[in-house]
Amino acid sequence: MRVISYNVNGLHAVHPNEAHQYSWWSQRFPSVRLHNNICITENLKDRLKDAKILPDIKHSDHCPVYTEFKS
Repeated sequence: MRVISYNVNGLHAVHPNEAHQYSWWSQRFPSVRLHNNICITENLKDRLKDAKILPDIKHSDHCPVYTEFKS
């Protein structure tokens, strides 16, 4: 079995100064918000072009995340 380590937060690598970016929030406890990272492997870090959490698109207690890589 091969173990892959996701040790780069793509969101923070592209937008290091953006705070309060969450992709999950609790329906029972609205003040609880989690998951402010987009995990990628170290070998993709140099190809990372953009990463975003899209909080305005709500269909449940999760919102979509977006990652774009250079060719």
